[in-house]
Amino acid sequence: MAEWEEPAERSSHPEDDEVRVGIFREELARRLASVREAIEEACLRASRPAGCARLLLASKNVAPARIRAAYELGARIFGENRAQELKAKVPALADLAIEWHFIGHLQTNKVRDVLRYASVVQSLDRLG
Repeated sequence: MAEWEEPAERSSHPEDDEVRVGIFREELARRLASVREAIEEACLRASRPAGCARLLLASKNVAPARIRAAYELGARIFGENRAQELKAKVPALADLAIEWHFIGHLQTNKVRDVLRYASVVQSLDRLG
């Protein structure tokens, strides 16, 4: 999902931020609905039951407030590819029943932290 990131420039008017959050939420809702529909259609084309595939939202560089908005729209699985961000986001969103995945390369010295916060590690170092 593209365009989750915070804009580089913020307004000094609080009402501008409220409008931007409202627009973001509407756009996110539209995009999530579109992706969910595409997943459902793909399952049907593959003769698999509806709901057989799960949607994971990559949350790299995404503020906790935006993850919370996606959660409110029904997203439950989020993937992080940086151990430091995972370590910061999980406690910030601990009141939500999020299933956290670690996605991507995992350095040996980060394994302990990742295993503390992620329920799934999706990583491949190398084949062969």
